[in-house]
Amino acid sequence: MLSATGPTRERVLLAVLDGDPHTLGLQMVHDQLAAAGYQTIFDTDLSVEQLLAKVDSQPPQLIVLGGTVGTAVAAVSRAVKDLRSRHPDIPIMLRVAAVSRSLPREQTGMRVLERIDESVQAVEELLSAPLPVPSM
Repeated sequence: MLSATGPTRERVLLAVLDGDPHTLGLQMVHDQLAAAGYQTIFDTDLSVEQLLAKVDSQPPQLIVLGGTVGTAVAAVSRAVKDLRSRHPDIPIMLRVAAVSRSLPREQTGMRVLERIDESVQAVEELLSAPLPVPSM
């Protein structure tokens, strides 16, 4: 993966929440997005509160969440609910292992990534889809 210039595309935050030692899959997603020119931030071992603070201080254009173990999947579910409440305009993509029964697999502004090799296309599609305008 050679690049003559820096990232020129949207800012994407990739995060693995507290207690999940399995970061390789999300690291591979990160690498593909970075190679495609996205401005990527990859953080691991974040609490839900740390994730929310990071998004509040420097909102990305898209968030990718991963979680493979029970406690991390539960944290992903909570994070999605809190992010939807605080930042309904930011699309969220979940790695398939992070999907719990409490989260619908498909909803507006959210997508489940089934295969790592589809990362760039999935991000492009999610970023181009219109999000609902929050009602006041």
